[in-house]
Amino acid sequence: MARVNAANFSGALQFPYANAATDLFKKEDVQVLALATDSHDHTPGKGLILPTSAIPPITSAMIVDGTITGADIGTGQITNALMAANSVGISQLIGNSVHAANVNTPGSFSTTSASLVASSLVTSYNASAGMVGILAIAMFAWNNPAVSTANYFQLMWNGTATNGNGYYITNANASYGQMGMVFAWVATPAVTTYTAQLYFACNGGTLTIPYSSILAIGFNR
Repeated sequence: MARVNAANFSGALQFPYANAATDLFKKEDVQVLALATDSHDHTPGKGLILPTSAIPPITSAMIVDGTITGADIGTGQITNALMAANSVGISQLIGNSVHAANVNTPGSFSTTSASLVASSLVTSYNASAGMVGILAIAMFAWNNPAVSTANYFQLMWNGTATNGNGYYITNANASYGQMGMVFAWVATPAVTTYTAQLYFACNGGTLTIPYSSILAIGFNR
């Protein structure tokens, strides 16, 4: 006679079974087995743990809309490689993620200074906790017939050139002169207000910015 206990059930659900023909039958065998079967859900102590190979691939058809929330997604788990092209549009941006300020007064900025001076093109952004960063982009037309190649532009956050960069479009426009763009980035911003402002200088003649606009975009994890 020989009896052993089930290996994949434990506690009150661990039932014995015979491994020899001479073993006596006991009513408790059926009673505990019935309880174990009723509570069987493959968690530890309630049946064999399912291996990964036994779980079919999970498809979108198996997931009810709204059942996966932000709390279910680990930080940094969704990367560019996991996003289909053109899948993120304006409707996917968190509220207050995009701030813009526009200045469209002809001839509103001009200088003859060779040192950087602040323009009145400015916008503010209120950073929130956990943000990846804030990107500011200034787009403008500029005109300087005297020495157009000596013009200099800088977009700054809170008056600091750190992480500021830019490039200029050199094709002339019949109405606006040259077209330009500069940008500045703040990585992992603190929870505070950041101000982006365009600075410019000129090493010859008079530099005029007749049209300009600035856009600030906050990126959340």
